[in-house]
Amino acid sequence: LPDEQIGVAGTQALGAVVTDRAAGATLENKSYAGVRGVMIERAQYSLGKKGTNPVAQFVFVGPRVGDPKGGGTPQYEFEAFSVNRNGHVTFAPDRGSERQRFSPMFNKATATLDWKDEKLRQRNVTASLICFEARAVTIYDTLDQRYFSILKEMSVLDAKTDANPVEFSFLRPNAGIGVAELEPVAVIFGKPDERFKLIMAAGLLGKRLVLLRTTSADPQNQQISYEGRGFVISNESEANRIPYVAYQTARDLWVLDQQRIQLLRGFGINNERVDILHGAAGCPPNTKGGYDCPDEAVALPTGGSLQLAATALDARQYDTFYREARRAFGLESRAYPDVEATAQDVLKGIIFYLALLLPFAYFMERMLFGFPDVRKQIIGTSIVFLAVFASIRFVHPAFELALTPFIILLAFIILALTVVVTAFLQSKFEAELKRMKQGVHYADMGRLSALGAALGLGIANMRRRPTRTALTCVTLILLTFTVLSFTSVTANIANFARPYGDGREPAYQGFLVRQPDWSAMSEVAVASLRNEITARKLGEPALRAWYLSRDQGEPLQLRVNNAAQPNNFYYAPALVGMTPREAEIGSPIAKTILPGGRWFQEGDTDVAILPRDVLLTEEQRTAERPADQQAAATPTPAGKDGEAASAPQGPPLGLTLENAVGATVQVAGKPLKVIGIFDDRQWYGRQGSENLRDIDNEEFTPVDYSNDATRQNQTANANAAAQGDEVQVQRYEHMQANALLLVPYQTALNMGATTRSVAVGISNPREAQGELNDLMQRAALGIFGATPDADNGGKLTARLYSSVEATSYEGFASLAIPIIIAALIIANTMLGSVYERTREIGIYSSIGLAPIHIATLFIAEAIVYAVLGSISGYLIAQITAKIITATNLLPGITLNYSSSSAVIATLIVMLTVLLSTLYPAYAASRLANPEGEKKDLGEPVGDLWRLQFPFTVSGIQSLGMAQFLCDYFETHTDTSVGKFYTDKVYFTALPLQEAVEVLNEGVIVAEVQPEAVNGSNGVNGTANGSANGAALHKTPIQKLPDIAETAPLAGTGEVGAAPAPKGGLIELEEIAADAHSEVYRLSMRTWLAPFDMGVSQDTDIILLPSAEPGLYELQLRLERRSGEIAAWKRVNREFMTELRKQLLVWRTIKPEVQQEYILRGR
Repeated sequence: LPDEQIGVAGTQALGAVVTDRAAGATLENKSYAGVRGVMIERAQYSLGKKGTNPVAQFVFVGPRVGDPKGGGTPQYEFEAFSVNRNGHVTFAPDRGSERQRFSPMFNKATATLDWKDEKLRQRNVTASLICFEARAVTIYDTLDQRYFSILKEMSVLDAKTDANPVEFSFLRPNAGIGVAELEPVAVIFGKPDERFKLIMAAGLLGKRLVLLRTTSADPQNQQISYEGRGFVISNESEANRIPYVAYQTARDLWVLDQQRIQLLRGFGINNERVDILHGAAGCPPNTKGGYDCPDEAVALPTGGSLQLAATALDARQYDTFYREARRAFGLESRAYPDVEATAQDVLKGIIFYLALLLPFAYFMERMLFGFPDVRKQIIGTSIVFLAVFASIRFVHPAFELALTPFIILLAFIILALTVVVTAFLQSKFEAELKRMKQGVHYADMGRLSALGAALGLGIANMRRRPTRTALTCVTLILLTFTVLSFTSVTANIANFARPYGDGREPAYQGFLVRQPDWSAMSEVAVASLRNEITARKLGEPALRAWYLSRDQGEPLQLRVNNAAQPNNFYYAPALVGMTPREAEIGSPIAKTILPGGRWFQEGDTDVAILPRDVLLTEEQRTAERPADQQAAATPTPAGKDGEAASAPQGPPLGLTLENAVGATVQVAGKPLKVIGIFDDRQWYGRQGSENLRDIDNEEFTPVDYSNDATRQNQTANANAAAQGDEVQVQRYEHMQANALLLVPYQTALNMGATTRSVAVGISNPREAQGELNDLMQRAALGIFGATPDADNGGKLTARLYSSVEATSYEGFASLAIPIIIAALIIANTMLGSVYERTREIGIYSSIGLAPIHIATLFIAEAIVYAVLGSISGYLIAQITAKIITATNLLPGITLNYSSSSAVIATLIVMLTVLLSTLYPAYAASRLANPEGEKKDLGEPVGDLWRLQFPFTVSGIQSLGMAQFLCDYFETHTDTSVGKFYTDKVYFTALPLQEAVEVLNEGVIVAEVQPEAVNGSNGVNGTANGSANGAALHKTPIQKLPDIAETAPLAGTGEVGAAPAPKGGLIELEEIAADAHSEVYRLSMRTWLAPFDMGVSQDTDIILLPSAEPGLYELQLRLERRSGEIAAWKRVNREFMTELRKQLLVWRTIKPEVQQEYILRGR
C-alpha cells in the first residue's frame, strides 16, 4: 500500500504478494519464502471524479495454483500493510467487525479481469481489504512449554472490556504437516495507545498461553491486578515487543490461579493436583513435602521456579532464567485447566441441585399445605422454591464464582418453564390427534400421566402418616449427610513407569523422547528440550532427524550420485541425520560401522555414511540371500520401475566395500565425503533376524508412511488430537536400512530434515529417575526409559514413563454399613405400607389398574422420599460446612460439598432408596395380580376359545356398550398397522336362545369312550377337536373346524370328560331372562399382529344376561382360522388386553355420551 495519501496523478505505489510466507528457509539465512519469487505490481489509479481522490487498485497476474491431487484451487487470503520510511507498520488489515462485510479471501479458479467503469479505469474487485491505522507489537517464544508445539490460535482482547477490539489484527506462524522450521513469533496490530490482552490456544487442549500483565510497570510500587492491566501499544518510533514471554505467561497464570484457588479454598474446595503444580511454580517448599503459598487472594510468587527465574534474570544468568521460566510455564499451564475445571465443576453441581429443587418444592407444598386450588399450589411451590434457593444462595460457592449470580436462577426458571410448557403442549397435541382419530376410545394411560397420578397418591399416603414420614425423611437426611461428609474425590498426579516392549533387553541405558505418533518436533521445541536436559546435568542428548518426502506415503527418491562417475547412482528413500553423541551414549548403531570407516565426529559437516547393500553387486546379494528367500526374491537393478522404494535403484554407484571410504557422493548437488559404511543387515536388512531396536522397541530407521498399518495409526492419532484426547503410543512399521544415507545432524537440518527423537544416555539411574519425574511433571511427551530392574537381577528393562491426572475415590467403602441400614429401614417402611394398603390395592385392581401401575405407586413414593431426603441433607451439609469454615471450628479439615463428589453422593442416596423399594413394589404388584389369577383367561379347546370377561353393565347400557365396541373395531378395518385389524364387522341383535347356541357351539358335553382312545397323535391322540371324533356335540359336526386347521389336544391318558372352554356349557335355565329376550352380538374376522405370522380368527362378542336380573356380562368366543396354535394363543393375550382397556374406557365416559351410543345402537 502507499505510505502516503494519494495526491496528484502520477503518484506511484508498489504492491507485493508473498505467496507462502509460512514456508521455511535454510538455517543460515532465516526468512519466509526466501527462494520463491515475489509478485510485485504497481498500483493502477483510476481517473477519479471531481472532488474525489483517485482509486488505487492492484492487479496481480500470475499462474493459478491448484491442488496436485485434484482438490481444486486452494483458497488464498490477501493481507495489506503500509510501512513508513523507518520500516514500521502503520496500517494493517482489520480483523474486527468490518471483516464480515469485506472478505479478503480469494478462491476463484478462473479469474477474469473485467471493467466496472472503463471510462474511470476501475475494474471489478476480486478481494477487498479493510485496513486501519495500527502499530505492531512483536511477541517472541510462543512455544507451548508443556506440549512443545508452536501455538497458532490467537484471541486478542481489549483490556477494558475483555472482548475483541473494534479494530485489530495479528500475524501468526503457520505451516503444513511435517514443517518444523517455524519461528515461535507472533505480531499483534492495534490502535496506538490502546491496551490489549492475548490468549493463545491449541485446539481442544484449550488455553495454553495467556498474557495479561498482572503487575504494573513500576518495580518500586507494583500494583497487582489478577485480571490483568493489558499491554500498551506504544506510538513511539521504537518497535513494540513483549520480551520473556514464557516468564510473563507463567507469572500471569500464577497470579490468576492464586486468586481463584483462594476463592475456592474459602468455601472448603481443594484440589491436591492444583496445589502441587501451583506450589512448584511459585511457592516455597515446606518440611511436609508440600508448599507454603500465600494466604492472600491477590499476591505475587514467593518461591518455586518463578522466584528462581526472577533471581537469575537479575543476575543475568539467562540459561537458568529461561530454564526455570519455561518450567514454571509448563507447570502453571498444566494447573490452569484444573483450576478452571474445578470452578466449572462447582457450577455444574448447582445445576444438578437446582434441577432437583423443582420437584422438591412441589413435593413440600403437597406435604405441608396440600392446597386443592391450582393457583395456591403454584404460589406455595414458588414460596418453597425461593426459600430453599435463598438458603443455597448464601452457602453455595457457585454464586460467588459466577459474575452474575442471579442469572443462574433466571436461566433455570426460563429453562424449567420452557421444558414444562413444551411438554404440556406436546402431550396435549398428541392426545388431541389420538382423540380425533379414535374419539373417546383413546385411553390416556401414558407413562407420564400414570407417574403423575402415582406421585399424587403417594404424597397423599405420606400425609396420612406424618410421624412415619418424618422419621423416614430424618433417616435419609442423616444418610445424605454421612455420605457427603465421609466421601471425597481427590485429584492428584501419578507418574507411571510401565514395562514396554516384547521383553527384549534394551541396547543401552538411557531414555528416549519423541512424539507418540513420530511427528516432527519443531526446532525451538528441540532447543528448549535440549537446554532442559543439559541443565539437569544428564549430558548432551543425541538428536535424530529424518528427511522424508513432503507427500507422506510417497518415497523420497533422493538421488545419490558417485561424484567421480555421475551416471552411477541410486535412489535413497530417506535421509537420516545423527550426531557424534550416538557413540557416547552407547547406541548400538555406532557399532555397526565396518572396519576401515568411522562414526561422525564433532565438526563433521559434508560427510556421509553409506549402507553396505548399495556397494554390493546383484550376484553378491543373491549369494548372501538365504536359500528360502531366493525363489521369492526378484532382482532390483537400479533405475527400473515397479521396485520396492527401499531397495537400491539405478546403476550401482561404482563403489565397492574396499574403495568406498574416502570417495565422494553428491546428494541434491551437495558433495559429501564417505567416511564409513554401516552394516544395514543389523539395522533392518534383508537377512536381519534380530534387527537393532531402540529403547522404544522400534527400529532406528524412519517410519514407513506407505504402510497401511502406519496410515491407520496416523488416522487414529489425528482423530484423537483433533478431539483433544491424548495420542496413544503405538508401534509403527519402519523402512529397511539397505538404501538409507546417514549424514551429520546439522547437515540433515540444512537440507530440510526435521528432528524426530532425542536420546540421552545416563550413568546414574537413581539420580536420572528423579530428574525424569520432574521433567514428566511439566512435559507431555512420550518418554521411554531403560534402567536396571532390581527385581530382575539388575537387567535393563524398557519402560514407558508418563505423568497423568489421576482421580481417586475415597471413603466409599466405609459407607457400606450405613447404606445397608438405611436401605433396610426404607424397605421395612415400604413393606409395612404395602400390607397396610392391601384393601386399597384391591380397589385399584378392581377399577382396572394394572400391576405395573400399582407397583409405580410405591416407586413414586420412594422418589418423593429420595428427593426430600437428598435435598434436605445437602442443604444441611452446606450450612454445616459454611459454619465450620467461617468459625474455623475444625482446622485442617475441609468439607467440600460443592463438587462432583457431592453429586455422586446424592445419587448414591437416591439409588439406595429406589433399589430398596423394588421388592415392596413387586410385592404390591403380586397382591394386585396373585399367581392363581394369572391363568384367569383359561386355555382354548382345539381351535375354540371361549371365556367370560369379569365385566358387567346394567340394563340398556349393554346396547350402548355394544355400539361403542363396534365403533372401536370399525376404526381398525382400514389399516394393517397396529396390534390387530378387522374385517366384516357386524353388529346384530338376536334372541337369547340363539345367542346361547352360538356360544355353546363346539362345546363337548359327553365323556370319551375308553375303546376310542387311540390314534396317531401320540398315545392319546385327538382329531377334529375331540378324542378321535368320538364325542357328542350340541351342533352338527360340519360346523367344527377342518382337520387341517385343528391343533391336537394334550391327552391325559385317563377316561373322563373332555375339556371344555372356561365357564363350561351355558345353560339357558340359569339365565335370569326370557329365552326370546333381545341380546346383542358383535362378530368380525380379526387378524392379529405380528401379521407375518398369519394368525386370524373369527371373533364373537355377546352381551348376555347374567344370573342376576338386570345385569349383562360379556362373553367372548374366538375360533382360530389360520396360523400356528401356539402363536394364536400368545398374540391373543394382547388382543384381550386391548379389549379390556376399552371396557375400562367405557366406565369413564360421561352419561350423556353413553346415552348417545344407546340411541345410535337402536
